[in-house]
Amino acid sequence: MPPTAFLVLAGIAIVCLAAEPLALLPLHIQRNYNEGWGALFTDIALSGGALYPPPGAFISNNYPPLSFYIVGALSPLVGDHVIALRLIALVSYLAVTVCVWRAVFLLSGSRRWALAAGMLFLFYGVSVFRDYFAMADPQWLAHAVATPALVLLLRRPVSALPGRDIVAACLLMLAAGLIKHNLLALPAATTLWLAWHDRRRLAIWLVAGIAGACGILALLYAMYGTDVFASVADHHRAMRLANVIFLPWEQRALLPVGVGALVLLRRRADPRIRLVLIFAVIAGLWGAFQRLGEGVAYNAQFEMFVALTIAAGAGMATLEADGVRWPRPAWLRRALVLMLFLPLAQQAGLMLAKAPARLAHLPENLQHWQALRAAVDAEPGPVACERLAVCYWAGKGFELDFFNYGERLYAGVASPGDFEALLASRRLRLILVAKEMFGADDRPVFPQPSVDAMLRYYRVEQSPVADYQIMRPRS
Repeated sequence: MPPTAFLVLAGIAIVCLAAEPLALLPLHIQRNYNEGWGALFTDIALSGGALYPPPGAFISNNYPPLSFYIVGALSPLVGDHVIALRLIALVSYLAVTVCVWRAVFLLSGSRRWALAAGMLFLFYGVSVFRDYFAMADPQWLAHAVATPALVLLLRRPVSALPGRDIVAACLLMLAAGLIKHNLLALPAATTLWLAWHDRRRLAIWLVAGIAGACGILALLYAMYGTDVFASVADHHRAMRLANVIFLPWEQRALLPVGVGALVLLRRRADPRIRLVLIFAVIAGLWGAFQRLGEGVAYNAQFEMFVALTIAAGAGMATLEADGVRWPRPAWLRRALVLMLFLPLAQQAGLMLAKAPARLAHLPENLQHWQALRAAVDAEPGPVACERLAVCYWAGKGFELDFFNYGERLYAGVASPGDFEALLASRRLRLILVAKEMFGADDRPVFPQPSVDAMLRYYRVEQSPVADYQIMRPRS
């Protein structure tokens, strides 16, 4: 039984660790490269511009469209797309936490272990995965739409699942796919699970899925033509085995939860338990494959994170229900639990130690970002920002998508000559880049010949934010 002391301490730690992301919610400080990307495309969507530019454009959009309209609907209430996305991400993460709690309770009937699993999920979110906690990215919004579908499927034994729940779960997963198209593990797991246990309900699932997918594809074609499919499905990204061969820290931090999830194998004969286990396995494999892609962050493993947390909570509840008291003595059981969660405790402890200094520097940090925004805003012509939120906050348009265009240059599907012609024209009156572009990075955002071309036509100046540089046209 999870002790009350653990829940209290976890609650205090969650509040402390969340202090910095929550303090940044209303501030014009960019937390991540992705912040600003969704805001700029939201502007394009609301203005009736080309949400999916044609091949050859200097910007590209590999996300489905739904999140841009959701952000656009909320933004008038807060006056800023980036802040709206941060609020959406925060609420979405809390919604997924509730779903994790509910799923564990449905599988185990244990309120304490359901609460412990929910607290553990929150704890990981504000420590190991804090870069995505309340960050302006639609990833957690997509999970907040998809995870209730899993709860629907776990509410009853598979033989008693009503057709309406299957259809509703299918529609929720399709809607999640319209926000982030990489949420494929749960639909695949559900298909395999229904094929294993109930062919009649599988037929309902497949009919709903095929009909819904066809309707969505027809709607997308009517709204955006073929460019939406080329942009989302034919997105070019370099694949590197080295990205996963050395297990990233975020995946290593999930190993304790994975060990806890293994306990659930004791109940694998239960069809509902099988769904969660299949989901965890497919999510793990799919997440590892995604992380082969250059620039893919640990959000690729969030489906596995959800599945493992549910499995671990339900698994520990089954041990308690079955009266398992191995190993003996009691102090050894506690020591094993401490060892399992030592990586999480270590990460959280380091972050808690650093949090006061980071919070103390927020006012100075904000001043630097405001000065950078003012410098970009003062430039009368078009500006290209590698950190896109700066261009958004300065009221500039989307001129160059550094990462995605760089991936196309590396893949050979974008013309270096076209890029050099853009630079030679000096149409971009200012370019904001990260210092690392000209540093010792083994793979800059652009191939080296394109970086050299930038230096031929633009000179480098220091910006108010230490990690970034401003480039102005050479005379």
